[in-house]
Amino acid sequence: MAPRLPEGAYVAESGETAVAARGRSPARRSSLGSGKVPSVSRTALLDQGSDYRFRQLVQDILAVCARVQAIREEFGRTAGLTGPQYSLIVAIAHLAESEAGTTVNQLANHLHVSGTYVTAEANKLEAAGLLLRAPNPKDKRSVLLKLTRSGLELLDQMIPVIRRINDEIFRDLARADFELLVRLMAGLAESAADALALARVYPRKR
Repeated sequence: MAPRLPEGAYVAESGETAVAARGRSPARRSSLGSGKVPSVSRTALLDQGSDYRFRQLVQDILAVCARVQAIREEFGRTAGLTGPQYSLIVAIAHLAESEAGTTVNQLANHLHVSGTYVTAEANKLEAAGLLLRAPNPKDKRSVLLKLTRSGLELLDQMIPVIRRINDEIFRDLARADFELLVRLMAGLAESAADALALARVYPRKR
């Protein structure tokens, strides 16, 4: 007997299966395991009991995430950095108030990563001469991170490439689409974090 999945658990299809499924009618009852139980229980996500479009949505999200990650790596390569280091210097440039800088906690919250991770990557950028630390006048327990002249110049050189690629990614979005996407993605980022914590509770197969 196959092991029973936790209620509502999602099992990803391979990319090939997802592509092949595009031509199928969404009215078919796409489900997991025995063929009777959909992979989601919320009726708002089902079409007459079918989870076909929900599963295709998940596959599309995975594809977008993978491609955006790959683009970030390419941006980093162009700048002579890793993808995460590129994200960090962009975030510092965006979050810094005037020329004061931004804190590790602000960066961690913005990038959805840990403060320890930000500190480790910031150390590498500081060693490369792209970032510097300054005392935080509002909190003596923390420091402010800001880009050096070299860091700012590197970003300025990258802007034409960044702009062209970002325009291509979001080429089909009208303003109303953008506003909706911003709201939806903020909510999904939070709910996905909660879902990950829930997924880690389930025992693993031995």
